Formats: sequence, C-alpha cells, structure tokens
Amino acid sequence: MELKPGRFFLIRVPSGSELISYIKKCAEDLGISVGIFWLIGSFRRAKIGFFMEEEGSYRTIDVNEFTEVINASGNISSIDGEPFIHAHVALGRMDGSCIGGHLIEGEVFIVEVWIQELIGGGLKRVKEGSLYLWPLE
Repeated sequence: MELKPGRFFLIRVPSGSELISYIKKCAEDLGISVGIFWLIGSFRRAKIGFFMEEEGSYRTIDVNEFTEVINASGNISSIDGEPFIHAHVALGRMDGSCIGGHLIEGEVFIVEVWIQELIGGGLKRVKEGSLYLWPLE
C-alpha cells in the first residue's frame, strides 16, 4: 500500500490524561485514519506489556513511579472502523535504569506528541491468531 505524507500535528497532552485514549480521541476528532507518531515527556505511572508468543497474550508490567519518556513511537490504523493506537516506549527511572515495551496505558505528567497523518488509503488491521496486524500486501 502506498501512503503519502498528509497533515502534521503538534499536540500537548493535558496532565492527568491517559495517553493512548487521548491519541485515539485526537485521531477521531482530526479524521486521521492512518498515521505515525513520536512523543517526549513524562508519566506519573504507566502500564507496559511484553508479548508472550507461547501464551498469545501480553504479560503486563505496572510502572507505578514517575518516569521520563526516553523514546516512544507508534502508529495509527483502524480496527472495525475505529482508530487503533499501537505504541512502544522506553521509560527512564530516577536511578538511570530503563524499562520498556508495548505501551498499554500511561498517565501523563507532561507529554508532547508529533503526529504525521498518512494518506492514500485506510490501513485496516486484520486478526491473525491473537494479534491484530497490518495485512501483508
């Protein structure tokens, strides 16, 4: 599927917001069906996941501490006509160690997001086993 750059957005997420649901709402409000994003900032708490292939599900890790977002990126596509947000994150702890994985949720302290809309067709995820993936084309 050929996609081309569309609109570009810079968004500051309000403190206390849950990041994944906030990005989903922005995608809905802005009419973004396909896109990519990057973010910087910090979380009061987060929940990340690590996919366990044998189990076909995510093992979740609660990060119940203040963390800095060292790196985070993701994409926007759709499942059943609704925006689906897929993000991965590396979080820095106060002692300098890092933890990372699939971002399930994050309570924002301060986060700034850059969203790049992609145009040229809707990118709909399809269910393969226990995951929703982009179709192979």
